[in-house]
Amino acid sequence: MLFFSSCFHKDNDVDAIDVGLSGIWLTNCYVWTDFFDEPIYAMSEITISPLLIISKETYSIDSSCSPIDVEEKITTWKYEIKDRIVTSEGIEAKKIDLNRELDGEKIEDYTLISIIDSKLYFGDMESVLSNKEILEIENIEDFSEIDESRTIQLIEKYKYPTKLDFSIYGTKQ
Repeated sequence: MLFFSSCFHKDNDVDAIDVGLSGIWLTNCYVWTDFFDEPIYAMSEITISPLLIISKETYSIDSSCSPIDVEEKITTWKYEIKDRIVTSEGIEAKKIDLNRELDGEKIEDYTLISIIDSKLYFGDMESVLSNKEILEIENIEDFSEIDESRTIQLIEKYKYPTKLDFSIYGTKQ
């Protein structure tokens, strides 16, 4: 799970999300994966600075998030705050672009972030629209019907989640 913000602003607008973001955030215990017979839980410590986001996950086999003897996962992202939006739930959030390198390959992610009642919430990655859903919304049969620049424009338009994930949140330390 990744949690995000930025020092690079698209405009000079500073709001509560930007002002309150820097610092250390600790998440609640959440289901990290349920691909195995039993779910694996995680807690994340997210350090947000003006230049980077560093996420450190610890894992557990129970919902109390008592750490198990496995290596912690540390991920470092560069980030940029983008436009302010209103989610499908009617909540104001900001778009966040993240990037890092892994084994020489550039990895990009896109999400949302919002601070509500002093808790940091992130985009629900399950709400990112599929290519099929994009085609339906845009009333297009197939991407082959449109030129490459229009395809890129549509993918760019719909790459962010449409709602927040309220099952995982961070509390500022």
